[in-house]
Amino acid sequence: MLPNPPFITSTENKIAIASEYRCLLGLSDFDPKTIIREPDAGEINIWSVVQNSTQAFKPSAALL
Repeated sequence: MLPNPPFITSTENKIAIASEYRCLLGLSDFDPKTIIREPDAGEINIWSVVQNSTQAFKPSAALL
């Protein structure tokens, strides 16, 4: 299970998670290192997608 974004702090962890999402998002030619800089015009902001995706899977306090 992926950690929630607030706990993902290192660049290496962000790159690893972005790489995992690459197949899920169908971005086979995506360079995961793009998450360490602002996206250029027309590029997808992969880290926003990762954050939004993992936010959806946050367990509620009632389940803990």
